[in-house]
Amino acid sequence: MLGISGSLMAQIEKPVTWSTIISKKEVKAGEIVELIFTAQIKSGWYLYSSDFDPNLGPNVTEIEIEKDPSFEVVGKLISVDSKKKYDSLWGGEYRYFKGTGVFKQKIKILKDNPVIKVSLNAQACTDVSGKCVPVSAEFTFDEIKVTAGTVKETPAPANPKTPTPNKPTGALDKNSSVAELELQKSKLITRTPDGKDESIEVLKTFARKWGN
Repeated sequence: MLGISGSLMAQIEKPVTWSTIISKKEVKAGEIVELIFTAQIKSGWYLYSSDFDPNLGPNVTEIEIEKDPSFEVVGKLISVDSKKKYDSLWGGEYRYFKGTGVFKQKIKILKDNPVIKVSLNAQACTDVSGKCVPVSAEFTFDEIKVTAGTVKETPAPANPKTPTPNKPTGALDKNSSVAELELQKSKLITRTPDGKDESIEVLKTFARKWGN
């Protein structure tokens, strides 16, 4: 029995070990922190990252975070500087880590005493035999202290209307309507007491006087 048990234990592969840190342990309500997961990967093995098509075939690294009113998840899990490779077997490009892999997840802290419970699932493979094994881990982040005050969010600026350039009084453009043209014309014309266009009358007088 001992021999069988020892043989089974020898077959259990643990090519990845994990460590975690929080980007900031003291925050105000409304502030965002990053949960940072670091994978130490055994020599001869590689770990699939989170940033390629999950329908390709290999199991991407994923996390599931237990919901709680004290925080909210912001965005997706980010793989930091993963490598890429084309695999003819899968017929596509995947991304992976060797040696060390780093993942980050943003969390917005809403209330005091947040407790963030994370489940991680991934897949690691070896170049030596082509063997792949599932990778899983559980993490709890309960060291975040919420200090007094809240983070004020800057409201997004409203879409300002494009200012209309100042136009000289009486100036016209190609979009002016007929009514606008008539209005501008009336402003430029000086009339005599009997309603005649004074500028035309002046021209007529000039022509009679100097025409010969």
